Amino acid sequence: MKSFSKLITLIIAAVMAMSITVFAADSYFIDMPTTGSGNAYVENLTKIFEGIKEKTEGRWDYAIYDGAQLGTEAETFDATIFGTYPFSRTGTAVQMNTVKDLNFFNTPFLFDNLDQAVASIPGLEEALQPSYEAAGLHLIALETNGFRQLSSNREIKNLEDMKGLKIRTMEAPIQIAIWEALGTAPTPVSFSELYLALQQGTVDAQENPLDTIGNVHLYEQQKYIYLTNHMLQFNAFVVNKDFWDGLSAEDQKIISDVAHEVCAAEHAALPEADAAWVKVFEDAGVTVETPSAEFIESCRNATAGIRDMVKESMGDPAVFDTMIGAISK
Repeated sequence: MKSFSKLITLIIAAVMAMSITVFAADSYFIDMPTTGSGNAYVENLTKIFEGIKEKTEGRWDYAIYDGAQLGTEAETFDATIFGTYPFSRTGTAVQMNTVKDLNFFNTPFLFDNLDQAVASIPGLEEALQPSYEAAGLHLIALETNGFRQLSSNREIKNLEDMKGLKIRTMEAPIQIAIWEALGTAPTPVSFSELYLALQQGTVDAQENPLDTIGNVHLYEQQKYIYLTNHMLQFNAFVVNKDFWDGLSAEDQKIISDVAHEVCAAEHAALPEADAAWVKVFEDAGVTVETPSAEFIESCRNATAGIRDMVKESMGDPAVFDTMIGAISK
């Protein structure tokens, strides 16, 4: 029934023909769906399309439909594959069922820091492009929206301190396996119930990017936040491949250049944004610490076996090694 409802949604959207208006051979009006509303996510999306509009001298124009007006992330991503909406920008987790090589980003402790991750993006984009094309898409740009960090009501200095820690995880086999390998007691809890679960002691720890920990006030129920940088989250800005192939080389370059410029600015702003959240947490009495290099290395070693699980989950396991090779040293 769920799949049927999704199909009906896509058919209705296609019939309404909301996605693209072509005024002339090289002029377009784009309807761009997003689930964000009044936040930095929508702001950056607006910057991309404003930049395209400016550099094409108004040949391209757009309307952004925020707040999931045109569907969920999964629905609008699928609609881009069908060509209903030419563009989609979602978290890579939403796209993994279709572009299975994105499961690579489930590998823990891939990156030492943000600078290394950002420097690796061009090579990662190149490695992923064939997988996107096989799905009928073209990858325009990857962007990171921050590392996931660990928060806890237990002080943690080494792996021994992790033993038996009741940590909320997503209900995903690889995520559960990661935290089992670290000695914790992973407990799947829906995100909507996480604050209450921490408050009631159902779980003692959780992991999310700092802005999530701050925006939904999870820090109010935690004594410690550890900047583990254990996993980096990515968004992917993609376009229907047939639509992309029909554009001029000039327009393709403009879209790619603008998207990468906006992503670069977002990456440059992340450290300042994270520092602001750290101040919020510390002002609230939460202890924020950067774990020792020895602790991070012990975590990396403990979870080394997860890489085999990740490889098996990818569309082409050989791409794993290609993407590892793309990571800046």
